[in-house]
Amino acid sequence: MNMSHVLIVGLFAWATACLSACTSIPVTSLPRLASLKPETMDLTEIQIALRVQKGFKLEEDSVSFTLRLTNPKRSLDEAETFILLTEEAEITPALRARTKPGYVFYQFKIREEDANRATLYREKLLKIKEESAALNAGSKDNSLGINVNFKPCLIPGENPFRDPRITVFLRPTQSEDYFIFIKERAFKINSGTDHPSLHCGSS
Repeated sequence: MNMSHVLIVGLFAWATACLSACTSIPVTSLPRLASLKPETMDLTEIQIALRVQKGFKLEEDSVSFTLRLTNPKRSLDEAETFILLTEEAEITPALRARTKPGYVFYQFKIREEDANRATLYREKLLKIKEESAALNAGSKDNSLGINVNFKPCLIPGENPFRDPRITVFLRPTQSEDYFIFIKERAFKINSGTDHPSLHCGSS
């Protein structure tokens, strides 16, 4: 089962508004999320880290990152999804400060082959911003959804009757460190049975 969380940020007004993830986002993270300028930032620098309870893991192609621009008044709905690549690197100081017994970190980044697609999407956002400014209307209704989607799997031999506790971290640029995007919570992946589809390597 895929798990996801969405945050909606006002793309051009920079006001932050939350959807389903609202109660899971730390108050201290809101200013950093509200300051994001996706139409000018280098999207290839974005990294995602997940702190996962031991007994579960995130396999290759199990984490994706989606940016979705919407404006109902202008019938805008522009989305781009990136299947992330596992980042084989030491954890950063911010993650190190968040280490916790019984948990492991996984870090992910946009694939090199998706760099051009990320650049084109950023240019599209900039064009929409310029069009909104020219129209002098509707810009405040532009919203950018940030969606992190992931599918944890159960390591064979581990307890199948529990759900993994996961924290999601976001790193917008290489000049910044990670901050908490979604606070730790349990994500339901089982229905009370040891189903083979839950096991790592089953797909």
